[in-house]
Amino acid sequence: MGCVRKRRGKWVADYRDPSGRRHWITRDTRKEAEAALASVSVAIAKDEYVAPDAARTLQAVFDHW
Repeated sequence: MGCVRKRRGKWVADYRDPSGRRHWITRDTRKEAEAALASVSVAIAKDEYVAPDAARTLQAVFDHW
């Protein structure tokens, strides 16, 4: 699904979303990066993933609610 590695002194969780776009999450410790990657993986598996740069409209929020 993704990987965790150290880049420029920080830990980076690198993954691809369901549409194939690449994203990364930067954390201070490896454990935090692994936890962030695990939560994203669970969200993708449950089909609840929302890309961090996706603009959600009020109508989309209402429909989801």
